[in-house]
Amino acid sequence: IHKGRGNSNKLMGRLLKALKDKFEIKLVHLEGGSKNNAIPREADVIFTVKKEDLENVKALIKEFEGIFKHELKVSDPSVTLEVTEAKNVTENFTLKATSEVIDVLYLYPNGINSMSMSMDGLVESSTNLGVVTTTEDSVVFDSAVRSSVKSLKDEITNRARALTELVSGEFIVTSSYPEWEYDSDSKIRGLCVDVYEKMNGKKPEIVAIHAGVECGLFNERLGNLDMISFGPNLYDVHTPNEHMSIKSVQNVWEYLLEVLKNIK
Repeated sequence: IHKGRGNSNKLMGRLLKALKDKFEIKLVHLEGGSKNNAIPREADVIFTVKKEDLENVKALIKEFEGIFKHELKVSDPSVTLEVTEAKNVTENFTLKATSEVIDVLYLYPNGINSMSMSMDGLVESSTNLGVVTTTEDSVVFDSAVRSSVKSLKDEITNRARALTELVSGEFIVTSSYPEWEYDSDSKIRGLCVDVYEKMNGKKPEIVAIHAGVECGLFNERLGNLDMISFGPNLYDVHTPNEHMSIKSVQNVWEYLLEVLKNIK
């Protein structure tokens, strides 16, 4: 999330907000993304508009495509907006429901919320509006909140709850990923550094990442544990191109055996 990738659901929210402010539109269907822990790559919307506004609507969409291409020229240079005319559309949201759904989509918390003050470049808390779906009688927004500080995780959750309640929506927390804060006095980290240096002739690079890992769950269930997380090299995680270095799996296995030998 620190790479500034475009969130297709939020981009759609910006576009629909601009359209709603200028034209009378009614939503029919809205969907985007597939997993709440992955930044969505695509979003689709069906809406109705008056015939006399059609060409102006298309022109505004084209204008926003240029805006998005400029804003995301480094992180997502291939961003595109495609427009086709739907056939046999009969079901519409009301104007009120259309306005409320678009406003929530536009305002819903997303992206980096805070950066760590103790570690340069580390995202401390964030949220990702990963999935938007339309059911028979509702529009569902599914987001994942991440934070190494519990109070900041609660703050993001409460902001989303307050927004939902403004439109008389239902807010549900299905799960909460426990935080795992950086421990500057970790003994197991020191041991792991020593073992790595003996095996490779150089010190490892110790980094903190903004991600949900099982260590937080272990810490919540078992108490204040001294933990470290390491593993093989993974690339393009949570995308269709996710893959792993086989050689690094062997390296991690041999390293783990040495760590276990040195733990007393």
